[in-house]
Amino acid sequence: MQNNTDLDTLRHSAAHLMARAVMRLYPNVQLAFGPTVENGFYYDFAMEHRLTEDDFRWGTEPQS
Repeated sequence: MQNNTDLDTLRHSAAHLMARAVMRLYPNVQLAFGPTVENGFYYDFAMEHRLTEDDFRWGTEPQS
């Protein structure tokens, strides 16, 4: 990364990717809020299911 602007851009893009992944898994989810922050990013989702780390384990396995 050349500077904080590049890092902010990467974090912003990663937040969008995560949101799209959650939307694919839970089509009725409503996106509430998703800013970048000093050490990464986060998203608030409005949905009945409470997300846990187990919901994201699929992203740690190699894809074929």
